[in-house]
Amino acid sequence: MATAQDLTNQGFDLFAQGNVDEAIKTLKQAIEADPDYIEAYRNIAMMYGQKGMLDEAVEAARKVVEIDPDDTLGYVSLSMLLQRQGKIAEAEEAKAIGMTVQMRSHRR
Repeated sequence: MATAQDLTNQGFDLFAQGNVDEAIKTLKQAIEADPDYIEAYRNIAMMYGQKGMLDEAVEAARKVVEIDPDDTLGYVSLSMLLQRQGKIAEAEEAKAIGMTVQMRSHRR
């Protein structure tokens, strides 16, 4: 049986070939294989965003920062997706959290 990492890599390859729907399907399998595999959520959020499936993209981006609350890039992605939804206040909040996380990481 393929690991979450294998499936995520396969999904990204499918995406690179322009097969976004199959890529998303494969990333969903990766998430089923390991519900905490952050890379699968990063990739699927990006792919959903590209397809204009913003609710799904935001849900995946929220999962990224839930799994790793110190993921600055996760907050940036979440903020950008929320902006695209017109949820400016939530986007600003995600951005502020990301900036706080980044400043904290520089102090270490």
